[in-house]
Amino acid sequence: MKIKKFEELTFADRFIFFKVMQDADICKRLLEIILNIEIDYIKYLEGEKTIESAYAAKGHTSGHICEGR
Repeated sequence: MKIKKFEELTFADRFIFFKVMQDADICKRLLEIILNIEIDYIKYLEGEKTIESAYAAKGHTSGHICEGR
């Protein structure tokens, strides 16, 4: 697995995606733009859990709850 420089990372990379989704305000606004709806709040159920303990390990995202109008 090739390791990218931080400057080369995009939203499609797991690290950046996870960092963006950790911030409730940014997450809420991004989802509102993508889904074209107004969201009242974001509630985090759980974060990403690592299945293997290695640099290239994959994880799974448990999810978020959003309530909107």
